[in-house]
Amino acid sequence: AFVYGALPTDFEQGDVINVEGFVAQYFNALQIAGTPTEPIYVVPSTATATEVAYPVMTIEQVNAMPLPSASAMFNMMPITVTARVMVTGTGNYDVFLVPVDHEGALVKSQAIMIYYKSNIGAIRALAGQKIEIELVLITYRTNDTVWTADFLQTADDITVIPLTDAEWIDVAKESLATTFKNEYVLDKTFTLPTEIEGVAITWASDNVLFDVATGELTMPATGQETITVTASLSKGDATGEYTATFVVGDKPVQTIAAALEVALGDLVHVQGVVTSSQYYRTFFIQDATGGIAVYTSDADLITFLTTNYGQEVALIGTRAAYNGLDQISSTQIYTQVGEATMPTAVNIDSFGLDAEALAMYQGQLVELTGLAVTAVVTDNFGNVTITLYDANSNNSVTLKWDSRVTLSTEAAALLATIAVDDVIDVVTPLAWSNGPFLYFTDSTDVTEQVLTDAQRIALAKAVVESYFDAEYNEETTLSLGTSLFGATVVYDTASTYFDVATGDVTLPTIGRETVTVTATITLGTESDTATIEFVVGVINISTLPTTADATIVTVQGIVTSGEYNNTFFIQDASGAVAIYTSNADFTLALVVGNLVEVTGELDFYSGLVEVKPSSITVLATAQTLPTPMNVDTADLDDLVLIDYQSQVVIMTNMVVQSISTGSNNYSVFLYNAVADDSIELRYDVRFVISAPVLAVLQGLVVGDIVDVTSVLSWYNGAQLVYTETSIVVDTAVPSAAALAAVDTIKAESDAAELSVVDTVTEATTLVLPAAGTFLSTIVWTSSDDLVIDPTTGVVTLPAVGTVDVTLTATVTLNAAEVVVTFDVTVGVPEVVVEPTPFRDLIISEYVEPSTGNSKAIELYNVYFTTVDL
Repeated sequence: AFVYGALPTDFEQGDVINVEGFVAQYFNALQIAGTPTEPIYVVPSTATATEVAYPVMTIEQVNAMPLPSASAMFNMMPITVTARVMVTGTGNYDVFLVPVDHEGALVKSQAIMIYYKSNIGAIRALAGQKIEIELVLITYRTNDTVWTADFLQTADDITVIPLTDAEWIDVAKESLATTFKNEYVLDKTFTLPTEIEGVAITWASDNVLFDVATGELTMPATGQETITVTASLSKGDATGEYTATFVVGDKPVQTIAAALEVALGDLVHVQGVVTSSQYYRTFFIQDATGGIAVYTSDADLITFLTTNYGQEVALIGTRAAYNGLDQISSTQIYTQVGEATMPTAVNIDSFGLDAEALAMYQGQLVELTGLAVTAVVTDNFGNVTITLYDANSNNSVTLKWDSRVTLSTEAAALLATIAVDDVIDVVTPLAWSNGPFLYFTDSTDVTEQVLTDAQRIALAKAVVESYFDAEYNEETTLSLGTSLFGATVVYDTASTYFDVATGDVTLPTIGRETVTVTATITLGTESDTATIEFVVGVINISTLPTTADATIVTVQGIVTSGEYNNTFFIQDASGAVAIYTSNADFTLALVVGNLVEVTGELDFYSGLVEVKPSSITVLATAQTLPTPMNVDTADLDDLVLIDYQSQVVIMTNMVVQSISTGSNNYSVFLYNAVADDSIELRYDVRFVISAPVLAVLQGLVVGDIVDVTSVLSWYNGAQLVYTETSIVVDTAVPSAAALAAVDTIKAESDAAELSVVDTVTEATTLVLPAAGTFLSTIVWTSSDDLVIDPTTGVVTLPAVGTVDVTLTATVTLNAAEVVVTFDVTVGVPEVVVEPTPFRDLIISEYVEPSTGNSKAIELYNVYFTTVDL
């Protein structure tokens, strides 16, 4: 667990301690924390220190891990990574480790963020560099959408990997990337570095408003201007350049709707009415186009916004977001515009607290009515969290007061009156915290509704029905309210799998059962009954294909087939699944007819859904096997057959098309004449089946028409697997389509056995069979009877060169006909004698007389060979 707080000064790193505190969740990881009144208690421990191992992981491996959740808490993990340091700013959440070959902007799904409470400074100082470092991965921060780690050692414990000069220039560029923003509205003085890690930097500007000598940026008298700043970088022989372009001056006012479209980190200039009092550094403003939160820690701005509640103001600040809440932060300029009319709250009851539907109203003043208070919780810090339930949609929303903001006397009194079973209307801006959220502030309007007894019973009934899920696959305890909104609730059931007194849900040993619970709700003279049904038991096998890979699952089913090379198959009423194991004890339990419960890791192997068991329990023996499914109408289509994966199926009128053997398998390919497609019946020779069962398989020949009962397995597509329990019998009355297919298959088989050489260089006689193995008739024709006689097979060579001849074999068996062709080159290729190249001659003498124009050269034949001039 992560201990949040400072280590007392009398302890140091490496000490073994005992820690006492409050257990909390920190982004779905366990945290031990204290409160202002009850701090963390730390005492020495007598336990022996254990050296922590830091196994090597890549950043890619980290980001491939399943994300933690409330039901799957993350256990903090020491790791060693090799990465490049990327720094995106100067705040608490801007130091990241990325893959060493990463280029371009930060991608959080390919990074690890360093938590600012650890030794972030040691890593920040190595911006851009490649390092090897030991970290403690603490959790996945959902608000930042990034895996987060602590660095608990010192700078001396970081291994820095040397860089080239060119890489150092890239480091300098990355360091400079955060120097300038896209826009400025106030004068500013920059500190422009002239050297970063040995990289020399010189600066230039294309506008007098920016003085690179002093770093002073001056706003123009009016309007806006664009400035481009250039940094020239050099180190050794390597050079580079970095440029930044930004706008300075008066920023035009935008609508809030337009500001919401601006990229995070860019400036916005909006005007709107302040629609809320402070919720710990957070306010809301709204114009005719939308609303947005304003976040600030500046005391003067907090006072300004508080004073101007209900007034129109103008703000220039940075577009930001936190846990999905759109906001303006780092406000630079703020002014009062004047008197304003408070926007009318929009009633959003019809959206049923649906996050997707409500997103468009975020930041706006909204009204919610008829919300039932189901919980009021005050935490260790004094914060009050109220759960509001909407009976119409069966959804809830949180209304929270942050105790760091002191409420007015009136608001504090109002908050104190809100109690469980109240039904209230709320008017306040719609906030967001990874979903709809409401803030309680001085300006929040809460009105309690007065309900009739019948209305309170209806509300209680909706709450009662919300207690139950449709299905329970694990034992659990439900918290059932017996007094809701003034009504009394009495629960009853005849089932032994639900205890109405304790709320305990238990599971049947075998199968799944439906539990019926009645809740009688009474108030005064009014009453009503809620009837709830839910299922208890292990999950249906049919849910496994849509379950995440590597999930630990528990299923029950009857073993339906003999072993197929460490693979067994079980089936329940909803479907079937493969069980893959080589464990001898598990194998003994997986006997055909046994009803078993299997717990293990779900795996998808080449499309086959299988469970790798960690435990198998025999629940019953000699069970009636499921009736095999006839899949003749599926036409061997994988999209259809996938619904029958791992079930025992029947296929009839299947024609043996071919038989092949390999080092580990014996495969019979079965043809369905109606579907005009084939499927493999496969036997893995690495496991033993009885001699009679094996003899049936090996007795099949091409052209047999059979009915097959076996398990429909999968290997990147449907295939039948042959096991001890497979059944293959001759089809009693073959269909006309199957009989016709037999002749075609036999003719194709005879055609496939034909072969003719592709080159003949001497007179010979080719063997051209007139009949096939399956008694087909074979007729040959030749494209040149004078060269290859198709009747006798006699080959006559051409007088000169070669001739290409095509032999055609027409294979017929009854009405079936198959045509194959063979291309044969007949003759001896001509030998072309290439002339001797001139490189065999040299100029041995050059003659030029003293008078006249005659000139001459003497050629010398070096190799005394014939030369064609």
